[in-house]
Amino acid sequence: MLTSCVKTEHKIRFKNLYSETINDVKIGPDDFGTVSSGVITNYQSIPEGNGAITGNNGSNGQLSGVYAIRGKGKHLWTATLSASGDLSIAEDK
Repeated sequence: MLTSCVKTEHKIRFKNLYSETINDVKIGPDDFGTVSSGVITNYQSIPEGNGAITGNNGSNGQLSGVYAIRGKGKHLWTATLSASGDLSIAEDK
């Protein structure tokens, strides 16, 4: 009998398109630190499941969102803070 073992691996990065630097960026257990406007961070491993996205900017604004990471195999994800301040997560193709 043959069996297959599909390794599950998820990685995520943060893209800041907002006009201000975002401090203390955290996606689940991953700490991305300070992310300047226009910067895309390196990928970090993240466990499958649900979690919080947090951070803040110099104008006392709070970044707050949630994520759901799922799927078998290897997946790369990007959490993007848009120029208008909207937060989205998409799987990279």
